[in-house]
Amino acid sequence: MPVFTISYDKGENWKSITIDDQKVQTLSVAIDPLNNDCIYASGFGLSDDLENMIYRSTDGGKTWIKLIIHKGVLIFIEKILFHPVRRSREKRLFFSSQHGVYESGDYGDSWEVVYSGSCNSFLISDSGTYFVLKNRSLLRSENDGRSWQTVFETEKNQSFQHFHLDEKSNRMFISGYIGLITVDLNLLRK
Repeated sequence: MPVFTISYDKGENWKSITIDDQKVQTLSVAIDPLNNDCIYASGFGLSDDLENMIYRSTDGGKTWIKLIIHKGVLIFIEKILFHPVRRSREKRLFFSSQHGVYESGDYGDSWEVVYSGSCNSFLISDSGTYFVLKNRSLLRSENDGRSWQTVFETEKNQSFQHFHLDEKSNRMFISGYIGLITVDLNLLRK
C-alpha cells in the first residue's frame, strides 16, 4: 500500500514509497536537507489501537525502522521537521504533538521536550527562532526552547490551527476556524 510519493528530480518523475507494507496513515514527512536518502515519516497505524509512530529510512525509502517515542502514551504527531540552522552536520530533528514539541539530536533514537503543553503547530524560522501555536496564542522562543513568551493572543472564539512565516516581510499568517490572521512580528519586538 503506497504511503506517499516522492520526486528526486523536481517533479519530473515520482516514486511511491511504502513503509514495510503496513497500513499507515501518513501525516508528515521530513527529508534531511543534507542527505536525501534519510527520510522521516509520522503517522498512525490503521489497526484497532491507532498506534502512533515515526519511521526512519536511511536508504531513500527502501527500508524503514520504527522509532520509539513514548511507550504507552498516545501521541498524535502533527509535524516533523529539521532545524533550518544546522551547525556542521548536526541532526536536529523535531516533532510537534498535542503534548508539546520534542527534539532529537541523534537521528530520532531519543527525544527531549522542548515545549510542554498544548501545541496545534510548530515551526522554526531560518534565523532559528521557534514558534508554537497554542489554541488561540502564538508563542516564541529565541533560545532553543529554554524559555517562551506569548507574542500574540486572539479572541476567545478563535482557535489557531496552522501558520506560515514569510521571512522577507517578517509576517506570520495564521489560519483558524474563523479565518486568516496576519501578525507583523516587527511590531511585536521589544
